Amino acid sequence: MNLLTLFWQFLKACTLSFGGLGSLPILVQSLVHDRGWATDAQIGQALAVGRISPGPNGLYVIALGYLVGGVGGAGAASVANVLPSFLVLPLSALHRRVAQNPRVIGAMRMIGLAVIGILFWTAFSIVRGAATGIADWLIALAAPVIVILRPKWNPVFILLAAGIAGILVHY
Repeated sequence: MNLLTLFWQFLKACTLSFGGLGSLPILVQSLVHDRGWATDAQIGQALAVGRISPGPNGLYVIALGYLVGGVGGAGAASVANVLPSFLVLPLSALHRRVAQNPRVIGAMRMIGLAVIGILFWTAFSIVRGAATGIADWLIALAAPVIVILRPKWNPVFILLAAGIAGILVHY
């Protein structure tokens, strides 16, 4: 693995996503399934670090870059994560021209729904690769249920509770 190839994988994922966790399915496919540079456990670790760190959700890519390629990988992921933002202004001008077109609205809605479906599949793949028993599956399934039932709860507390449960279950 060289840093230029790693940079390209992150740039492709960050450019084709709409921020947040949108790049996750592309990165899982590219780094875990296609190249074997990362594991599902590393994806989970990067997501946890990105989630408890201050800033936007998409910063998990920096942690993933570090886990895959060390400091150079984190740098490549950082640049790849920021670079697509420079395209926002020209694309914003184009969007203003076509935003009210019913076909564009329909296409964007369907793309959003497809992203949600892909995120569900990606989450299942990560849990399947990282879970070692029924307790792990229960924790993985309980977390989104808690978030749905208690959306105002700070996710850090849910992650801390999951960590404590993991210590107790695997002790």
